[in-house]
Amino acid sequence: MLAHCAAIAKKPALQVWQTFCAALQLDADPRSAIQAHLQPFAQLDAQGRAQGLATAYYEPVFAASLQAGGAYLWPLYGLPAAAGAGLPRKELTPEAGSVHPALLGRELAWLADPIDAYLVQVQGSTRLKLDDGSTVRIAYAGSNGQPFSSAANALIQQNVFKAHEASNDRLRAWARTQTPAQVQAVLNTNARFIFFKRDATPADLGPAGALGVPLTLHSVAVDPAFTPLGSFIWLDTPAQAGATLKLAQDTGSAIKGAARVDMYLGTGDAAGDAAGRVKHAARVWLLWPK
Repeated sequence: MLAHCAAIAKKPALQVWQTFCAALQLDADPRSAIQAHLQPFAQLDAQGRAQGLATAYYEPVFAASLQAGGAYLWPLYGLPAAAGAGLPRKELTPEAGSVHPALLGRELAWLADPIDAYLVQVQGSTRLKLDDGSTVRIAYAGSNGQPFSSAANALIQQNVFKAHEASNDRLRAWARTQTPAQVQAVLNTNARFIFFKRDATPADLGPAGALGVPLTLHSVAVDPAFTPLGSFIWLDTPAQAGATLKLAQDTGSAIKGAARVDMYLGTGDAAGDAAGRVKHAARVWLLWPK
């Protein structure tokens, strides 16, 4: 929490936390500082209900190249030229094959599997393993502002597989039987498009969230329209053993509304498997200075 306090101390809008953070440095028991300086406010939805939703996300790790060629044909893009900023995916990357001019020259890296590239867009960041053994981190830089729709749901609606059969491996297996144009057509049912940037956060730390600090297992993504970025929150969900303190350090294009949180679970396949099982009712309290 002290690292979190150091980050929000640099942001004028978050100086409301200054007294609490000072108490944290003096008190060996964080719970005492919380009880002395913070008060809980239950977050309610538009109907006045206290029940929200908790999901989870992670940092995937994929093989990639900084140059197109060979198996590496599916790019991740940086922010586009202004002409492409708000266009839906089907206009940015049409199944005909040629990308929108606003994306040309904005490629950051190429992946070998189209579903891996899709998952990076869903998760918002990735750690890429290059052929020379080095790693590169890619982080969220922005979106086109279009609505999100799951590619898996599109295939379920097309009767390719049943809802209970949906998984990342099932998506990959399906993609291997399709042409690139057929894969792109399904991906284009999701109008949302995510743009990326290089992330220089050291490899032994979590990826940088929207607050600008490395994410930890205490980090959650929130909707800043309801939960100020940098806030301390109390989260109660079946995904964890009892209510726990969380830090609002990130945002997500699909994280909208009050009592809506997305919990960061770490890096790699095991974290991804765990994140995929989290979709639970949640109760959220904003812990605000007294």
